[in-house]
Amino acid sequence: MSQPPHARSLRDVRGAGQARLYSIPKQQRSVHLDLYVLAREKDRLEKELFQVQAKGKLIAKRLAQSHKRMNGLLREISRLQPGDRKHGPAATCPAKPDERSRKGTVKKIRLEY
Repeated sequence: MSQPPHARSLRDVRGAGQARLYSIPKQQRSVHLDLYVLAREKDRLEKELFQVQAKGKLIAKRLAQSHKRMNGLLREISRLQPGDRKHGPAATCPAKPDERSRKGTVKKIRLEY
């Protein structure tokens, strides 16, 4: 059994218009009809190109934001020295030794169903 050709979306599937198959034989067609069909296809392609360019601008903007955020995080990491205590949560809120031992204990509760 042969596999169908790879199509990413429905737009990739060629229809009768894209395959240039018309119901009127070429001998009976007028030049005006061909001109009209080509003008419609040109308009459709221009619209699609505009949509692709708009999406490209949006992607470029989001990519720039991502790079900006990454650079900020890299600068923040480079300010921290390897020996600093700022890496862990203990640096933000230092705890007393007796508080640390209380937090480490687990309370057990007996439940009966």
